[in-house]
Amino acid sequence: MAILRNTFSNEHIHIRTFHRFGRLNQGVDTLLSDIAISRIHGLIEWHVDHWIIRDVSKNGIWLNSVRLKSNQDTQLSVGDCIRFSNLAQLEFKVICCAPPQDLLLPNVTEHDPIDTHIVLDGYHLFPTEGTPEIAMFFDISNCQWCVENLDTQQIKNLTDGDLVTIGGKHWRLSITAINESKATIPAKDIANQLEYEISLSQDEEQTNIIMSSPHGVIDLKERAHHYLTALLARYKANAYHARVPVDELAQGWVSIKALARDLGHSENHVNILVHRARQQIYQASGQMLPASCLFERKKGHIRFAGKHFTILKAGILEAQVGVD
Repeated sequence: MAILRNTFSNEHIHIRTFHRFGRLNQGVDTLLSDIAISRIHGLIEWHVDHWIIRDVSKNGIWLNSVRLKSNQDTQLSVGDCIRFSNLAQLEFKVICCAPPQDLLLPNVTEHDPIDTHIVLDGYHLFPTEGTPEIAMFFDISNCQWCVENLDTQQIKNLTDGDLVTIGGKHWRLSITAINESKATIPAKDIANQLEYEISLSQDEEQTNIIMSSPHGVIDLKERAHHYLTALLARYKANAYHARVPVDELAQGWVSIKALARDLGHSENHVNILVHRARQQIYQASGQMLPASCLFERKKGHIRFAGKHFTILKAGILEAQVGVD
């Protein structure tokens, strides 16, 4: 993301994909309170692979001591100095020109230093992945950030400016990028496009998953959280092959309480495993598959979302669903 530092106050400004500067309180991203500043004074915008600045004011913008031509785009570089209306107190230095990224910004009254921020890349377990309290993830199907409390399993959809509490401190979501859904297939149809091969060792201490997706084959390798996926796949396979037919919409659902009992974990730890598995899918697919493609959830219950999968134990076929 682009970052400007006010050379007078040392304040850092994280620039949005389309960022407006000016005196119009409700119409700009950065308020410049000076009589010499126009209502909308200037714009900084991301253009494909670089940032540009544009002067749309009456009193001008100076870039490295040279006044910009009105309504013309000029590329920005790290180290550039920007002055609005050539005022010393409104001088900003460009300290970063990275592409736009969504961020968590601290409440300045609670955090130090003032330039602290967390770059969001799609799926996070906070405050640490080892001992998470919340999961924060970008739902590419709905093009929206979400946060889930891992204790209560309550999910909240987030909008720009919402507060997120991490380790007792409050952070503000800053949607600086233009987020467009990367899913090329509607979320409800993605399960039809995925195929899983779930392999367990004889003692079931090791579990490996290979997933075939519209974007290629992904080897998820051996992970502790894969055993949860294998267990949920077994529940679904048992219902699929039951002597008494079970409707597809009802196949494989299990309560979190029963799943925790079968795994020998607390419900909270089961929820952490769920999010670790979803995080791996999201990251391994290059953020092309929604986290919801692995598990379906409803209040207090969960099931494996896969419709085409094979379960192998010690290399011997145990179960197969929807695979020719």
